[in-house]
Amino acid sequence: MRYSTRIVLMLALVGCGPLPSERVPDLVGRVDFGPQRSAQATLGEVASYATVSIIDAATSQSVSTALTDSSGAFVFSFNTWKPSTTATYYLEAIKGLKSNQAGNAAVRLRTIGKYADGVWQTITRDTVVISRSTTALSLLASLKGFNAVPPQTLLSTVQSGVADPTLTPATPDTFNPTGTGLTKALYQQAFNNVDTVMASDRDPMGEIALSSDGGTEIPYLLSVAAPTVTYVEPSAAPVGGSLTVYGSHFSESTDGNLLTFPGGGSVHPTTAQRNRLVLSVPVGAQSGRVLLQSTGGTASFDVTIIPDIGGQYTGN
Repeated sequence: MRYSTRIVLMLALVGCGPLPSERVPDLVGRVDFGPQRSAQATLGEVASYATVSIIDAATSQSVSTALTDSSGAFVFSFNTWKPSTTATYYLEAIKGLKSNQAGNAAVRLRTIGKYADGVWQTITRDTVVISRSTTALSLLASLKGFNAVPPQTLLSTVQSGVADPTLTPATPDTFNPTGTGLTKALYQQAFNNVDTVMASDRDPMGEIALSSDGGTEIPYLLSVAAPTVTYVEPSAAPVGGSLTVYGSHFSESTDGNLLTFPGGGSVHPTTAQRNRLVLSVPVGAQSGRVLLQSTGGTASFDVTIIPDIGGQYTGN
């Protein structure tokens, strides 16, 4: 069963007025993994006794850890270590499945955070949430590099629990990409990959990478082989005509394959098998190299678009 995964953190201020020597407020939260799961781990196994860490993004060193209790709740108390107001941190939860027995995966989720003026600010607004959405954005920032995606631009960009109707299918949270250097389309692709990995009890932090085909950046799953295209029949077709693409390692879900033609026309296949895709040439398609984005990566191939002259064309 697919599941919605979320770690909700709440900030609580402990102590008296805003004195310079005032201790850092406790970071109080809980692990909430949503619906019951049916793969390796049950809800109780994941929520109970997971480790939540604060990691310095510059050094990759864990600077503070907490352990969830049997209900999934945890508390960070900053008695010795105190966060820097100039540093960027990852908030990461990790849980070894099946009671940490050998041969079972450990699942990690992340968000990006900064501490300033007595409060934590992270990717989500209002409350601090570690979810599939924040994990997807944290991955993209890490893979593209902080120069391309400055972490401070991601803060408060996700409205948690509010579905985005502009995306198909809609993501459960709404991401505002303004000023981040990312797009909603790239976020959705990364989110879908995180969701796919976690649905089978695998670690999204270790199984997603970023590739580039023709200048287009695509997040893909390392555990799934990249697609290859052997040949296309016919080699030329008009807009609306049928093409069959033969090869290997295609997604068997029609939504898991997207073909983008020169000229900007994009289409999902009507039939998807591991070694064959059937599709209709979309409106706006032009002759040239077609980009295929599949679950495991990208591939490309050449196709000729036959002009429609007076409603007549000759196929092969």
